Amino acid sequence: MNAGPLTPPADALTPELARQVIERLHTPLLVLGPAAAAEEPLCWNRAFLRLTGFDAEALVAAPQAWLSRPEALSAAIRAADASDGRALVVDGQDALGQPVRWRLRVTPLTGEGAEAPSGWLLECARAEGVAMRQRSLLRDDAISGMLDRSWFVELCRHQLAGGRRHDRQLAVMLFEVEAFDTYVETYGRNAANNCLRLVAHGIASCLRRDTDLVARVGDSTFAALAEDMTTEAVTAHLARIEAAVVALGIHNPRAPKGRHVQVIAAARTGIPAAGEDIEDWLEDARQSLIGRCSEVNRHD
Repeated sequence: MNAGPLTPPADALTPELARQVIERLHTPLLVLGPAAAAEEPLCWNRAFLRLTGFDAEALVAAPQAWLSRPEALSAAIRAADASDGRALVVDGQDALGQPVRWRLRVTPLTGEGAEAPSGWLLECARAEGVAMRQRSLLRDDAISGMLDRSWFVELCRHQLAGGRRHDRQLAVMLFEVEAFDTYVETYGRNAANNCLRLVAHGIASCLRRDTDLVARVGDSTFAALAEDMTTEAVTAHLARIEAAVVALGIHNPRAPKGRHVQVIAAARTGIPAAGEDIEDWLEDARQSLIGRCSEVNRHD
């Protein structure tokens, strides 16, 4: 997002006005008041909540919770010149208490005729440093480079809790690499591991948002979680991912059809109900995947 110069009315920027500006945007955004007081941001949008993992109640109670040193952000913004789109990197944490380095693009909100900004718009993203990468490697699957199962489950539990609180539609998707055993027999385990890496990145390349997750949850099974997608949108999304994997052109002469590696996909969608756990969603998706695999085999 390139916010460019924003010109709200000349009077003081209010939380309600700021909220109206950013709420419908999909980019994670936070609005600070004229003093750039990170301890008391004016408002944020739902995309910011999804990015950080916090809910609105938690940020109202502790608005500085996403930062390690709120005063450092305030000082950095006050020291910045008036140019739009200045990038800052600050240390913080997500709702699970994991250290995060945030990349913030800062745009002043300047009223007509005003000499000083009436507020600041912060476009937020993750900025992963070396230390962060070393930490994440401990939770990543060594073969695919995606999340491992335990890390995926932990993050998804938090996402389900947020979906339950905010009546947010979620989708848990499973992808099974078809005829993977025959690929291992034909090419050996090293080549098969490389195949899994390619498939994993093919799946990840189709995800839409920073908050979407991908993990390897079985030898030849991948899982993904996405937010704010209807059942119809998920069905179309699964078809796109299946096509994207085929388009990788990974040759498998013993594949049931097409002579290329393919995935079979299934999903569980909906708004999480009280008492449901991510393991319940994964099991429902697994049963749907078994049904899809049986259907595909019957038609081969």
